[in-house]
Amino acid sequence: MTLFVAGLSHKTAPVELREKLAVNGCQLASCARRLKLHLNASANLQRRSGPTPLFVVSEDAGGRAADVRWGAAVFAENCATCHGSGGQGDGIGSPSLLPKPANLAAAQFSLERLSQILWNGVSGSAMPAWRDLSEHDLSGLVAYVHTLHPSYRADEASHEILVRGKVLFAQNCASCHGELGDGQGIGAAALAPAPTSFKLKQPDFDHAIKVLRDGLPGTGMPPWKNQLSDGDRMALAHYVRSLYPAPQAPQE
Repeated sequence: MTLFVAGLSHKTAPVELREKLAVNGCQLASCARRLKLHLNASANLQRRSGPTPLFVVSEDAGGRAADVRWGAAVFAENCATCHGSGGQGDGIGSPSLLPKPANLAAAQFSLERLSQILWNGVSGSAMPAWRDLSEHDLSGLVAYVHTLHPSYRADEASHEILVRGKVLFAQNCASCHGELGDGQGIGAAALAPAPTSFKLKQPDFDHAIKVLRDGLPGTGMPPWKNQLSDGDRMALAHYVRSLYPAPQAPQE
């Protein structure tokens, strides 16, 4: 489903109009759900800003399992239309959206980042704030999304590769993603969606390579397949992955 207003498609409209189109699209999807069609997106609340609470997952194994079960049901009800049943960004509503819904199985997201997204939404995308859900629901979603991606595993890149990646990052990426890779570059304020903070999100190596090669349509991330060699993109992928802090092991 592609929406058109005054001759503009969702893919060519300015950012603010794209957000309005996305909200309208999600509201149509919500209506369709009530008509018992298999759509289940919602945008009752638009994007927000401000402080974000952390939706902490239970520390004990039994509590985490219960959170995951609850989150799976909340995800199926509210998120699968866009993100797909397996969280791979291939839901029934995905073809009409630009930028595409996140592939939640292709990256490790920190607790802080997932809490930010759920509480405030993502400006410049179809992802709304979900403040109409309860804290229990949102904590369950965090727990469930963490199960969609394998456990954290550090790269085994050599020191030379990481040094090469750091130099390339400073030359080509820091203006948007920031010198520290925290998404706070000098150009970040003008971009929606905001540049990725690699302190809060660790893309899989293959996913990072794909983004470097093809870019992310609908965002400020361009393709780098002509500007960078295969070796350069490999070094950059290893480097940005190295910026994500190793998570603490949960207590049993």
